[in-house]
Amino acid sequence: MVPKSSQIISFLKTKPWRLFRSWEYWLSRLYQTAGTFCLLPIYWERSTNTVQYEKRWLKIVTWAVLTLYLTLDSTYQFYVMCTAPYKAMSIFDILKILLHGSRRIGASALIIGFSSNMKNTVKLLNQTIDIHHKLKRNYYGDENALIDDGLLYVNFGTIVLHFQPLGPTLQHLQERGSFRYWGARYLPPSFYNSAFGIAIFGTMELILCYVSIFGTGYAATQVIVYAQTTRHWLNILEKDSQKPLAKAWLTLKNLKLYRTLAVLNCIHNEACSPVLWPMSQHVLCSVHVICNVLLIKCFRLLPLLIGATLFFATVTITLFEKNCLKAAADVYEISKRFRDRMRRDDSKRNRIVGRSLRGLRIKVQDAYYFKISTFITFMQSVVENTINVMLTFF
Repeated sequence: MVPKSSQIISFLKTKPWRLFRSWEYWLSRLYQTAGTFCLLPIYWERSTNTVQYEKRWLKIVTWAVLTLYLTLDSTYQFYVMCTAPYKAMSIFDILKILLHGSRRIGASALIIGFSSNMKNTVKLLNQTIDIHHKLKRNYYGDENALIDDGLLYVNFGTIVLHFQPLGPTLQHLQERGSFRYWGARYLPPSFYNSAFGIAIFGTMELILCYVSIFGTGYAATQVIVYAQTTRHWLNILEKDSQKPLAKAWLTLKNLKLYRTLAVLNCIHNEACSPVLWPMSQHVLCSVHVICNVLLIKCFRLLPLLIGATLFFATVTITLFEKNCLKAAADVYEISKRFRDRMRRDDSKRNRIVGRSLRGLRIKVQDAYYFKISTFITFMQSVVENTINVMLTFF
């Protein structure tokens, strides 16, 4: 009889389990889907295992048309949010308008933001994943090593992205007469409520949901993959720098790792700090606030399935903030501790090298960079905005 522990270890070494644990594999599936259905102007190159910018003009034009339609729909949602008769509406209807509108507007803003710098973000993602693979080979001897690099939940997020648009589409079919949908307000009922109208607008709503959620997913993976992988290797670096044995060669190894991360940090700031990071914070804050208000005011009124979904979405947003914004703050804090330790080292050479090192900073435009105080301020703004929305509308 083979011991159960040995069977478990053997199973963990099998290819299917490694693929399930590999966030890179699931990320590639996300980009394959996006490229196949023109949800993003990218595709997954199987021969090199990299993301590539789309070269076929038909797919680029198709994506541009879908993005334009999403932008026009987002403009209409903004108009609805500004002109809705809130005093005559129920709490549930108000929050549905705010959640639907902010979600659609936020996705549109993120897509427009990264599309202006799409080629650079594609290169950045490839460089981040490539460096992560090389470092895993150097430190663990296997680029597919089952290490806890903080990105396992990307697997589940990728799976959810493929099915999430079905929920809003079903809601559209149930409430298609609401003025949240422009067809109900501007088109003749004889056409809008016909079988053809139901089919065409239901299909367009499904497409819009997929374009918006995959665009949001692309923006999210850009920031969270970099922040998490950089924090992971900085943690490794910090632990190694505290080891007393083999200090000379270990210090040289740590310096090479730090300089590699510093170069990647410069590339990341150039690609993501002007638009992607500030937009991501605003969208996260807005959606988190509305989810909080929905939970506080309407949780008892919601059906069990919808209430559970809302609770799961709120928890997911909170975890994303912790694992993305907190990781971005930790990048600065850990790099600062490493530099300070080098500057206090017994070796004069190490002290000189420590003074020459620059801290790793994830910048938000040229205004500020992430620190622990930045993360705390962000969470405080979520709480304050939740209170303000409740006082304003309720």
